Amino acid sequence: MKVLITGASGLLGRAVHHLCTEKSYDTKALAFTRSDPSKGLVKLDLTDPAAVESCLKDFQPDVIVHTAAERRPDVVENDPAASHAINVEAPASIATLAAQLDKPPILINISTDYVFDGSKPPYTVDDAPNPLNAYGVSKLQGERAVAEHAKPGHFTNLRVPVLYGRTITNDESAVNVLLNAIQPPAGSSSPKKCDAYAVRYPTNVADVAAAILRLAEVHAESAKELPPITHFSAKEAMTKYDMCMVLSRIANSVGFETRTDLLDPEYEVDPMAATARPRHCKLDTTVLEEYGVPVTYTSFEDWWRPYLAETFKAKQEEEARIAAEAEEKRRKEEEERKKREAEEAAERERQAEEERRIAAEKAEADAKARAEAEQKAQQERDAQEAERKRQEEAQASQATEGDASNDSQASKATDTEANDATAPGSSTEPADGQNSIDHEPGSPHPSFNSLKARPTPPATSGLPSPTSTHPPSSIKSGHPRKSSVSGVSHLDTAAAASRHAPQDSDEDGYGQPSPRTNQATFQDTIVNGSPTPAGRTSADGNAARMSGSIGSLGSSAPSRISADADRAQPANSSGALPASATQPRLYHRPSFDQLQDARDREAYERLHRRNWTFTIKVGDPQRIGDPMTAHIVYTVRTHTDCPNFGSPHFSALRRYRDFRWLHAALVQNNPGIIVPPVPEKVSIGRFNAELVEARRIGLETCINKIANHPLLQQDDDFRLFLESENFAADVKHRDMVKGPIVTPEQKTYKSWGSALLGSVVPSTSSLSSGALSAYSFEETDEWFNEQKMYLDSLENALKGMVKAVSALSTQRKHMVQSMHDLTNVLTTLSGSSLSRSLSTCFAGLAEVKRRAMELEDAQAEADVRQLGTTMYEYERVVGSVRKAFKVRTEVWAKSARQADELRKTRVRFDKYKATNPSAGGAQFQSLLAEVTEAETRALEAQRLFDTVSARCKDEMERLDLERVLDFKRAVAAWLKDMIARQEEVVAEWIAYTNLLGRQTGVQVLAAPETQGGEQQQQQPTVQQQDQQQEQHSQTAPQQVSARAESQEVAAASGTALETSAGAPPPTEAPAAGDAVTPTTASEPASGSNASGRQPATAPEDAPGAVSEASAPAELNATDGEPKSVPGSANVQADAPADESSPAAEAPIQPTEA
Repeated sequence: MKVLITGASGLLGRAVHHLCTEKSYDTKALAFTRSDPSKGLVKLDLTDPAAVESCLKDFQPDVIVHTAAERRPDVVENDPAASHAINVEAPASIATLAAQLDKPPILINISTDYVFDGSKPPYTVDDAPNPLNAYGVSKLQGERAVAEHAKPGHFTNLRVPVLYGRTITNDESAVNVLLNAIQPPAGSSSPKKCDAYAVRYPTNVADVAAAILRLAEVHAESAKELPPITHFSAKEAMTKYDMCMVLSRIANSVGFETRTDLLDPEYEVDPMAATARPRHCKLDTTVLEEYGVPVTYTSFEDWWRPYLAETFKAKQEEEARIAAEAEEKRRKEEEERKKREAEEAAERERQAEEERRIAAEKAEADAKARAEAEQKAQQERDAQEAERKRQEEAQASQATEGDASNDSQASKATDTEANDATAPGSSTEPADGQNSIDHEPGSPHPSFNSLKARPTPPATSGLPSPTSTHPPSSIKSGHPRKSSVSGVSHLDTAAAASRHAPQDSDEDGYGQPSPRTNQATFQDTIVNGSPTPAGRTSADGNAARMSGSIGSLGSSAPSRISADADRAQPANSSGALPASATQPRLYHRPSFDQLQDARDREAYERLHRRNWTFTIKVGDPQRIGDPMTAHIVYTVRTHTDCPNFGSPHFSALRRYRDFRWLHAALVQNNPGIIVPPVPEKVSIGRFNAELVEARRIGLETCINKIANHPLLQQDDDFRLFLESENFAADVKHRDMVKGPIVTPEQKTYKSWGSALLGSVVPSTSSLSSGALSAYSFEETDEWFNEQKMYLDSLENALKGMVKAVSALSTQRKHMVQSMHDLTNVLTTLSGSSLSRSLSTCFAGLAEVKRRAMELEDAQAEADVRQLGTTMYEYERVVGSVRKAFKVRTEVWAKSARQADELRKTRVRFDKYKATNPSAGGAQFQSLLAEVTEAETRALEAQRLFDTVSARCKDEMERLDLERVLDFKRAVAAWLKDMIARQEEVVAEWIAYTNLLGRQTGVQVLAAPETQGGEQQQQQPTVQQQDQQQEQHSQTAPQQVSARAESQEVAAASGTALETSAGAPPPTEAPAAGDAVTPTTASEPASGSNASGRQPATAPEDAPGAVSEASAPAELNATDGEPKSVPGSANVQADAPADESSPAAEAPIQPTEA
């Protein structure tokens, strides 16, 4: 039998080729990129019909096994055109050419189970295909092409599941590649997602190859027509995660070291996956079996165990070979190193010998030179000695000649000294011992004149200066300043004050400037008292006036004490400011009393009055496109009663940049309007599920606020955004008519308000560097200056709030992880060999901690979603407000430009009129028309500026009211959900304490408080009651009368004491035959049995019920307090109680263990 195999270099093709070779069939194996004549692989391009036709006519095969295909779904999804050529066109061409041969061969076309959607297994050959991805579509098209062109009865489309077998590299098979997942690189710690929801039936390629050849043999023997579609599959069902676990276990048993702790199983379909895959595609093999081909397969574990053992042995041999080669290389390198070192040592010895020879020659030469030098020096010394002796002889002769003259001079000097000794007074004695002392500069007693005023050294700059009435703002001293009024000061304050000008406002010392005029200040506050920052006094004893600024809002102390206030405040001031002394203040709302609430509601309704109602939902985020151009598309569903739209219900697909275009268009079309901001752009991790959901919520909030704005809802671009079916084309057409929109990406090169300026500023220029940069804007409305300072303060506060909420959520996430670890430990401990009761307690505690972990995780999400999202939204709203103010500035620039043009036009007109007073021709009329047109443009520009200014004020008022309401809603929802979660945690702990009491016999619920403020202690255990009952039996009982206010005493039947919250329990009459006998503290409790045990009748699952091993407290018959039950160390006795209410009235309240 002659067999032609396509794709023989692939996983299945190699198996078919190998089996044909073993059976000695006449085989021709075709390949393309991995063709190898040495292995019998002939190169042939299947997309070339002429080459395929030539091959078929030359070989004349009996069987064609077409295994060549692009089997990778992700590759097919990214390049469907190239995959169509090999998966659809190639099998169609082979089927057509095979049918034209004189003896048509049978064609076995390999297909896949991906032609089904995996929703209704098992699948027979007659079930309708429904592929979910491009790979399944291409294989289904290939099946239909073969059925259309092949000769009937001489072809079959064999569908197989995922395959595995011997591979050259692991990525040849979707199963073999899992070996890479369980053998991560060393040091890897990042988790890897693994499919744990899609059920697969892994099949070995050797079994498929055997079935293919058996199918050909049965056809050759019986000449029966082949069924058009057949199925072959193994019967072992498992997910990829299951395969990883089995492979890891087998690999570890044969010697490999694998890890599965980094695998992150996914039990649900990932909606963001680039390629959709069927969930469960079990194939029915009945048709193949009925044709005569048995469906036999190798067990998954039975095939992998010897294969991995062989692979591990080959790996060891390869490692040994590499180690041997490395050792041989190291040995050779060691020999070369030793040889090199020997040569270097010999070279060093030779060099040392040469150096020693040179040194000896040099030493001999030096010794000879020294001897010659010493001989020459000795000769010089002898000559000098002779010269010295000659000079001494000459001097001796001269000394003898002068002896006579020296004797006469000595006698004359003696007479002169005698006369000087008789003179009165001596110049060496001091005239006045006290005044003659002249201190040295370093003397410990310096003179008064040496004490001079010196400037304060830099080291003392942190202390109060004598020339200042208060310390600088940057100095914080723990010592209170002394005032000139409180006592006599050693400093000359009058002289110090004279050093400053009378109106000097910088009188704060050490170069600290006073607040400038552009710094926002609050109203001055008169404070009295003390060394605290809010209670310092000025130099004249009056209260210091404190002034704050935006920068000091976050500080607990004011930034400085105003020196101007010290001079302006009179000595007898009472500390109150006059009513007329108003100061600029920040924009803020008054307190919300009832009147203000009514006014705010009225203002909110006035500012939020809209014509139509919109309800817009943004949902169904889907990732589309290849990895280079991938993006998220959202479905925008709109419901409205606005008649401007074609339908009240419609939807459209929009991506994130479309929302940014809408925001930019609304800013450009509506100057002065604060357009709600869109979420900021993120480049890294933009396909993260949490980020996509957060962005979806932000976009939905933004578009709904736009739709409910009375002006923005009427914008044409807003209507275009909502209902356009071909948005990109409609935007281009709109830009051709109205001009392009300045998008956020172009804000560096364009101005937000450049479109408002018309032809004054080119569309590609910015005001900061364009033609209008000469016009410097100076704010004349103080309201806008206050708003800018207010926005700075608000933005800082919101940023701090967002940062704090984010940190809180992160801390909660960390705690959730710790609670998860604790839950796992408790669950493991509950399964250990402990007693049944302790195991139950540990299991219950693990369940409580698990539920608390889930609630804490939900609270972490709520912190960000409910509270942080609102704060972050208004942090971005501040940017929108600044954008509106920027547009106002640009509108003013246009107004200034038009006013300048009007002035120039009037100058030209007046000049012409002055030179031609009686002129009235065409030039006069032209100049007059220019003046009129310039006046019109200037007036319109000024009106636009006034309109934008008024809009900004109205929008700020609307935004302020809207912010308060949004914050109220967010905080209320956040608190409500948090309280509900806390209550659920408390309920879980209450249920667990009841479980613990039932399992251990110990009452763990806290006892109720008595009216005296003391707490009852826990009831005694059964063993304690037995011991104390035995001790009590030795004492004589003492009976006392029962009080009328006492609670119900448990009858002999063992009914437990039950009380209700806030009201005494009703008294029931004892049953017939039951005696109610008051007891004292020394008697056993009523209703106990012979052994002293108290029977339990309260339900076990009732909160606050007494456990089985607990005895109820009785009432003392003397004072109305609960009497001590024998064996209890926890019951109060002998405490006075109020006569008006029974004791032990409060119910038992459970608390957390």
